[in-house]
Amino acid sequence: HARVLAVAFICSMACLAHADVDRRNAIVEAISKTRSAIINLRTLRIIPARFENIESGRVKGLGTGVMIDPRGYLVTNFHVVENVDQITARGADANAYPAKIIAVDKRADLAVLKIDANKSFPYLSLNGAGGPIVGETVIAIGNPYGLEDSVSIGIVSAVDRELPLPNGENFQGLIQTDASINPGNSGGPLLNADG
Repeated sequence: HARVLAVAFICSMACLAHADVDRRNAIVEAISKTRSAIINLRTLRIIPARFENIESGRVKGLGTGVMIDPRGYLVTNFHVVENVDQITARGADANAYPAKIIAVDKRADLAVLKIDANKSFPYLSLNGAGGPIVGETVIAIGNPYGLEDSVSIGIVSAVDRELPLPNGENFQGLIQTDASINPGNSGGPLLNADG
């Protein structure tokens, strides 16, 4: 009986290992090859006291970035880092690094940040794979509600959408997706199945 149980156990473990390999589809592979370049951002804004009897405040924020250069350059949304006093970036190595703003494009809602560290970072190449296709599967990786490295899946629901803002600005050329995106995902990538 012991031999039969041992053989059954070995067979079941082999089947589990084989099943794990079979489940590594294109989406799992895309996440696996890109996740290390996704940066979780935490920001701090210090609001000075306006009156003698009111204390200053500390406003914490969240966002996501994408490492685009191994020397520590990453891109995020401008609104993630607008008017903040401190930016902390945490990557795949789980270390926290201070980051500084290098360049911004307010109209495009983009900012380039730099992490100064004596190391090379995993990064994503910016060579595009063509425009998004309505109906194609997409992956959002980010820091929603501070839940670092969260992944959600959806499709491209529409392309070239316009979004008028209350301040009179009008964002154009937007991608609409049903992938779950929440506060803290801002600045993160929307990846296709090829990563």
